Amino acid sequence: MFRFIRRGTFYGGIFLPSEKSSTENRPIEPLPLPERLYVPVAEGAVPAVHNGDRVRAGQRLARSESGYQDTFCPVDGRVRALAVAATAWDDEVLTVEIEVQQERLTPPSSTAASPPDWTAIAEDAVTQAVLLGAGSARADNGGLAAEQIKQARQRGVAHVIVNGMESEPCRTADHRLLVEFGALVVGAAHRLHEYLDAKRTYVAVDAAQKELVRAMHELARRTPIRVVDLPNRYPVGTDPLLVQTLLGREIPLGREALDIGALVLGVDTIFHLGRALSEQVPATARVLTVAGAAIDRPGNYWVPNGTPVRHVLQSAGLKSQPSQLIVGGPMTGRSLPDDDIVLTLRCPALLALLPQDGTRAPSTACVRCGWCAEVCPMMLEPALLLQAIELQQERQLARLHPGACIDCGLCSYVCPSSLPLASSISDVRASLENGTDRGQTNGA
Repeated sequence: MFRFIRRGTFYGGIFLPSEKSSTENRPIEPLPLPERLYVPVAEGAVPAVHNGDRVRAGQRLARSESGYQDTFCPVDGRVRALAVAATAWDDEVLTVEIEVQQERLTPPSSTAASPPDWTAIAEDAVTQAVLLGAGSARADNGGLAAEQIKQARQRGVAHVIVNGMESEPCRTADHRLLVEFGALVVGAAHRLHEYLDAKRTYVAVDAAQKELVRAMHELARRTPIRVVDLPNRYPVGTDPLLVQTLLGREIPLGREALDIGALVLGVDTIFHLGRALSEQVPATARVLTVAGAAIDRPGNYWVPNGTPVRHVLQSAGLKSQPSQLIVGGPMTGRSLPDDDIVLTLRCPALLALLPQDGTRAPSTACVRCGWCAEVCPMMLEPALLLQAIELQQERQLARLHPGACIDCGLCSYVCPSSLPLASSISDVRASLENGTDRGQTNGA
């Protein structure tokens, strides 16, 4: 079936309720420090400290071979142990347990957000800043930001996209970074533009945020940075759709934005890069949106890497016991089994929901409404995919291209029959990717 897509947009998608009013106008504030931090060490990195060592904020805790996954200490304190803890992505991660020995964590100051002359910064400083600022951060697609910047320079990418489209409900951390540190973000994007010798650098922001759009346009004047205000139709904030919307190009199945000459990085990553350039400080904390009906004091908090979820909930206050905890947004976030989880620099939001927020009706038979196909931004047929999965029709499944799914969750969101469309397709896509990886390994 032929489907017309107007340039500057994408097929499908939906305007979701924003649910941002409780946090979008709340300035970034420091979270009270816990007694202990459990700072995750990247796989393959070697701890550079020992039990009993005194450590200072910004000190290297673990060293990786590439340098891109070095771990830095968020606070002054003492190393208590090398311990195993759970994160939202892994049940067993090596961490450095730090006994905190300072009263509060000072958030970055917006008054000193940008040095007077970014062009005066030596080129080599960008490489070092990447190690400090973006080395531990990850882009929205999960790739290591520092490695992506390195590959972008090697490949000579033409376009850089700074993703400020928080199209999922509840999330406002990037919005507050742009409001309070817009000069830093634009300055860092400008420096990255020159470092990569890019043809064009875009900063994508929500068109509904009129004041922010005007402020960002003013900050970008007399720079090569192009601020683009886009309708916040979910899931425009994903790499494939943002590239398609801004550049009019599709990322081939199994490839990434770098393969078609584009680098997509989140506002948070550019913010950390800017701080590393201007203040020579590593990424050890991030802005975390804490929201949900169970939260007494929702807001955007400056949270150190390795903070336990339990401490965040206690500090933000609970009206009642949450029925569900989610790291990330309600559409693509990860549900937590309990609050005994450690937050990392990859966590943009923590949502504490009550029963009425996440209750879905039991699944019933498909009514063939076709709504899932109408909203799917990748033009898939989710209902037919689920049928092929349930009937184990491998040939039919291959023809329906489950590998093109971007895990936006829209098919399940709109389904009147409450079918497990998104989760089933995601599981099959993951198994196909693993199978492909094994095949490539065996073939090599």
